[in-house]
Amino acid sequence: MSEFAFTYAILAGILDVGANLASTKSKGFSKRGWGLLSILLVLAAFGCLSEAVKFIDLAVAYVILGATGIFGTAFCSRHCHCSDGSTVARDSALSFLFKIVI
Repeated sequence: MSEFAFTYAILAGILDVGANLASTKSKGFSKRGWGLLSILLVLAAFGCLSEAVKFIDLAVAYVILGATGIFGTAFCSRHCHCSDGSTVARDSALSFLFKIVI
């Protein structure tokens, strides 16, 4: 099972990106569905992190989660928007992240 420790940490980072994007879509948690999704994704991310730390050091797992989350969120925020301000591309980015997870 230790060979999956890095996979769990990376999966936690991907879930964190999804949580960040859902949090943005929630408009300050005024859209309850997106807000609830954001909270559930954060819980799932820390669930994956807890699996990862069974086999690797917490600091290493947290760095993997943090780096994946930061770079993934920055990439999706920068490259997943339309010039007219529509959210079609961001919705596609969320769909893409969920397909990766599933």
